[in-house]
Amino acid sequence: MVKTLRRAESKSKGILQGGNLSPLLYNIYMHEFDEWVINTLTPEFEVGKRKKANPEYTKLVRKGKNSIKGRLIMPTLDEGFKRLKYIRYADDFLIGVIGSKMDCIELINKIKIFLKERLGLTLNVEKTKITNASQDSAKFLGYNIHITPPSKQIVRRVKPGRLTRLVGRPVFDAPIKSIADKLESLGFVHKRTKMPTRNGKFTHHTLPDLINHYKTVEYGIRNYYRIANNFGRLAARVH
Repeated sequence: MVKTLRRAESKSKGILQGGNLSPLLYNIYMHEFDEWVINTLTPEFEVGKRKKANPEYTKLVRKGKNSIKGRLIMPTLDEGFKRLKYIRYADDFLIGVIGSKMDCIELINKIKIFLKERLGLTLNVEKTKITNASQDSAKFLGYNIHITPPSKQIVRRVKPGRLTRLVGRPVFDAPIKSIADKLESLGFVHKRTKMPTRNGKFTHHTLPDLINHYKTVEYGIRNYYRIANNFGRLAARVH
């Protein structure tokens, strides 16, 4: 099972967000946390060489992909096999775990203590989430990240003459509703029709400046989410 958790925030006011200096200073300050996760937590999850197969899933694989398609087959929980992967940008981090939910709860507690005692930071409990990546998504750097469900996984033959298996892949989705709500709160979208609308803040702008401003907002969103799996739907919404 893949779990995710995030993120750390300072208790007191810090530097302004959005500038080049902010992530640089965070990277310097959080370096000790990076080393602790990589050198202490990760080795604790280097358990076992190979994960045990789910007997029910194996039977379906022998019958062919049509037997698996559309069925939600949960992997067998193997306490003898664990792994941990970690990634961070500024104060936002994501941890992927092959293990149990209890493993993730213990991880959160350890991270809380380390951030509090070593760095003087408080873990943002409201934005810390444990989720199964094949059933729900985790938010990281503005993207919704999850794993393709069994019904949409890729069929791959390991070797000629060997069994085929369905391989999941990570999916990066743009949070279209959240983006639309943000544009609405900024006055770019009409609250009732949900269509682009006039904005009183730009009443005195010339028409070319007004068009350029709206286009800059659009291009900014499209460029940031250009690798999103649902980019087509996003582009159609913010166009």
